[in-house]
Amino acid sequence: MAIKESWCEIHPRQYALSSGLCTHLDCIKKIIWTHAKSWKVINKNWSYIVKLGAADDCCVFLIQELLREEKEQGKKPTLNPWWLKFRLQKYVASGLRKSNLPMSKVPKNSRTKLYRIMSSIDAIKEANADLLDSMV
Repeated sequence: MAIKESWCEIHPRQYALSSGLCTHLDCIKKIIWTHAKSWKVINKNWSYIVKLGAADDCCVFLIQELLREEKEQGKKPTLNPWWLKFRLQKYVASGLRKSNLPMSKVPKNSRTKLYRIMSSIDAIKEANADLLDSMV
């Protein structure tokens, strides 16, 4: 007896991975919201990402992680809550600075050390502009 493969009703095989998971951004977001309803940690991180406007970038990051794990570890791509919890935390910690967000919207703890130093030097220059002008 053959096992029937299940495909997305909206995008049958168009965006399907080897496990049958649909990687269309809307489908990924729907899966994340489903997990967010029952997991507070997922809801907190996902709501934060959506508030920043980086939901599409995050979905692309998650798809890249799924494909990377399939290639390196030979695992079937599965978007379960435990996997999602840790990948969302990873995205908030390091992926946000690589996203399409302007650096001013990226949380301070996610910025690179070089950017933090440069922005603090600029802040010092702005705060002491009168003093610097008088010295010159």
